[in-house]
Amino acid sequence: ITVFLSARQTSKRLHDLVGLYQAIVEQIDKPAFIAKLCGCVAASLGYDAQRYQGRSALLPLMIEEGVSRNDAIREIRQATVQLFKDADMSPAFLTCAYDIVKERLINGNEDSVELALKWLNGEKLENRDKKATGLFERLQRTNARTWLGSLLKFVYTIGFQGLIVVIDDLEVMTERIEDTKRF
Repeated sequence: ITVFLSARQTSKRLHDLVGLYQAIVEQIDKPAFIAKLCGCVAASLGYDAQRYQGRSALLPLMIEEGVSRNDAIREIRQATVQLFKDADMSPAFLTCAYDIVKERLINGNEDSVELALKWLNGEKLENRDKKATGLFERLQRTNARTWLGSLLKFVYTIGFQGLIVVIDDLEVMTERIEDTKRF
């Protein structure tokens, strides 16, 4: 994944880890990211990209092929656990990944997937949404480094080679504002 940022054009403060994290995640193609995650789980269950593209529920396809509903749900959950068992991500990021897989592959609930993506963006969730998703942690200065590390591990775990962040116009960070004489 390659992310291009401009220090001059972004509304986020790139010298702050919270702002940097949010600017990076804002540029990630989230539909492709989620499709890749769901495709990895489906691939471990024997579904190639021809049969399942990662953009809809997998459960109906499995049931159509003769797997019972309960067995299909169990297999999807087990495949997700296997995918993330060695990923050294924060518990909150693991919860986010499990929520996305559960809501897309099993329930087909795109509204819940959007809630998880909202959390992944570092946005605040309402209390009812926190309870529904289990995502109680908020992006803050104290955990921004952990979130960046977990995002990288998430990217690697689902099969991307890495995350490249290109930042242009960095000279804007050293320019003084005329009125205040501050940077």
